[in-house]
Amino acid sequence: MSRANDRPEGPESFSADDTPPTQPEGALVPPPRKPGWQHRTRFAQFVTEIFNAIDGVADRIAERLGLRQ
Repeated sequence: MSRANDRPEGPESFSADDTPPTQPEGALVPPPRKPGWQHRTRFAQFVTEIFNAIDGVADRIAERLGLRQ
């Protein structure tokens, strides 16, 4: 049987002084895109268009149901 005080403390128990230092060379931008598979073949383009169409239909359904604005 384990006692409650045997458990480690949660993240709220750490102070702001315990955080690691920030890196000055760190950029807050997304990494560059790598060449994707989406335009390599006609089949890949076709599949991408199908997924885009399905995504659009799903967005319209969600708007009509009031799930999104």
